[in-house]
Amino acid sequence: MTAGALYPIVLLYGNGPGDAVLQLNIATPAGKTVTDTTGYFAQPICANSQSIVADDQLIVPGCAAIGIEFRGQSNPSRGGSTPFAPTYPGFSPDIYNVASPVSLFNGITNNIQLGIATPATSAKVYSQGPYDVSHVALNLRGYFVANVTGSWTFTLANPDDAGLLWLGSKAVNTWSSANADITAYLNTPPASYTITLVAGSITPIRMVMANGGGGFSFALQTKDPNGVIRQKKIGCRTLS
Repeated sequence: MTAGALYPIVLLYGNGPGDAVLQLNIATPAGKTVTDTTGYFAQPICANSQSIVADDQLIVPGCAAIGIEFRGQSNPSRGGSTPFAPTYPGFSPDIYNVASPVSLFNGITNNIQLGIATPATSAKVYSQGPYDVSHVALNLRGYFVANVTGSWTFTLANPDDAGLLWLGSKAVNTWSSANADITAYLNTPPASYTITLVAGSITPIRMVMANGGGGFSFALQTKDPNGVIRQKKIGCRTLS
């Protein structure tokens, strides 16, 4: 299978007398067995076209599922990004790329930015909560929908404490700290990545934002080929 591609699937399940249990496991090319298949399936309306623009882009004219999925997970790395250790030593997003991730909370949002003040021990996350996010990593995944053909620039500026972004097929299941397209920290300069996208295409996108203590904030900025800059983007979530 091609990462990011859409494949028709039908499950037919019947139950006679007694208890009923249905579980679907997926074995990935990396050898991982996924038991939580949430987010692997799209509504039929999203499959109006399966034409592949490139390995990382599909043309999907219609998708009713707007937004991006987010999952809050415990962050064991304390300290964060400081003037003396700006790159947040000890933090790695790799620990979250597992077959059955444990979530503290999860949901869907269409606002790709967050701002939570210190101490962040009782905070709303996209209208949910309150949660203690003083030591939390937020894993966001979905598809980015390009409406203009040309060079798109994605920027993370001073996320508190760390932010990583992946675009394309690696954002689906092979993402790691080593292949991130953007890596930025609170005490480092803004980081950007430019990619050529086709209008009408959807591109896999994933972000991991980490808080090592205190406040928790980040914003994704995009600049389209016409120079229009936005900090709130809406994606197509059910394809992630």
